[in-house]
Amino acid sequence: MVDKSIAFFLGLCPLIPIAAHFAEGLIFITEFWLLLAVGIVSKLLINYFRIDKFSQMILYLDIIFAAALYAQIIGVLFPVMAISLERYIYMVGFSYILIISIGMHDSSQYPFEMPVLYSIILAAVSILRELVVFGTVSLPVRSGLFSITLVPFPLPLKFWGSSAGVLMMLGVALWLFRSFHKGELLPFQTDETYRNRQ
Repeated sequence: MVDKSIAFFLGLCPLIPIAAHFAEGLIFITEFWLLLAVGIVSKLLINYFRIDKFSQMILYLDIIFAAALYAQIIGVLFPVMAISLERYIYMVGFSYILIISIGMHDSSQYPFEMPVLYSIILAAVSILRELVVFGTVSLPVRSGLFSITLVPFPLPLKFWGSSAGVLMMLGVALWLFRSFHKGELLPFQTDETYRNRQ
């Protein structure tokens, strides 16, 4: 059984440093859904043709090929953003949550629960980061970012827009998520407390 909350956290961590604008979060969310669709179709074709040998390798190669194609499309549509995002675009293809979501598609009662929640969290984190640090919400355009100013004055919350601040907020979000699924407010535990209980 996969711990969904840990998968969310690990899946988001590699993208936290780069998703400082909503435009970047939007590019990663779109890619995630594209790779998920490619993975599901690839898995269905593997099962249809009963390819047992090298089935996992074929699935991963399809995902990597789709990620490379997506990187090229982003390079054509948004060349300025592609310069800083390209390596992260390839990283999404190796996302643990992507592989879990593909695997759960035909075995779960709610096959799109994790991808939808993942997309919501990534969108929320990128919007909040941009609002707190820059006071804007941006969309990708060919020349870089099209920014809409929503907060015309500087906010004294810039730490919470940094990578460290966002990771701390994700830690609290992870705690709330696990508490919600347990049906009770879970206590915070330090590493020392956890080791002493074992």
